[in-house]
Amino acid sequence: SFLFKIDEEVKSIIDAAVKQGEAEKVRIIEDANRAAGDIQRQAEMAIQHELTEAKLRLRSDIAEQAVQMADGQVRIETRFALGDFLKPEDLFEFGMVPQFMARFDNVVLLRDLDVAVLKEILVASLDSPFIRSKAYFEVMDIELEIEDVAAAMIAEAAELNIRTGARALRTVFSKIINNLEYDPWQHEGLEEKKDGGHRLVVTQEMAKRAISGNGG
Repeated sequence: SFLFKIDEEVKSIIDAAVKQGEAEKVRIIEDANRAAGDIQRQAEMAIQHELTEAKLRLRSDIAEQAVQMADGQVRIETRFALGDFLKPEDLFEFGMVPQFMARFDNVVLLRDLDVAVLKEILVASLDSPFIRSKAYFEVMDIELEIEDVAAAMIAEAAELNIRTGARALRTVFSKIINNLEYDPWQHEGLEEKKDGGHRLVVTQEMAKRAISGNGG
């Protein structure tokens, strides 16, 4: 009976130790889960903070603004500054080989031509479609002119073709001038000058009709 009593005591001690070990194991697991949960919440808060900051930075570069057009109408534009986001690594993802890119010291992003620059190119550049048409009409003793508002409207329409730059001026201007070059004598806007010759003005209304697709 004495040995039996010792066995019972030893068994109770072992059972108590096992229970204590299981309780300790449960406590450790619970502590680990709480710590993991805290770390996950902190990571989610950090990510949310970074996203908020990124959205604020993006909104500062992509902003809607009201722009008054040459004919007095107002349009809403969304501006996006690609230069603030472009990195050399983006060119690799686009498909350029790193060995090829390494041959260039700098990567320069050109800004899009705005309305003021496009208008200046139209009325002053030697290779502009207006200057070339002006020289064409001089052969027929016709002085070709363009209203300031009409030139601005053509520049605004060309600005929408951001991929072609100043080349878009030729496309827009040709919608107005093609019919005039074919037969200017039948146009209602042709005026006879007092000192001889004729005068033809590209007006705001002509530009508006051509841009809207209703002819020059």
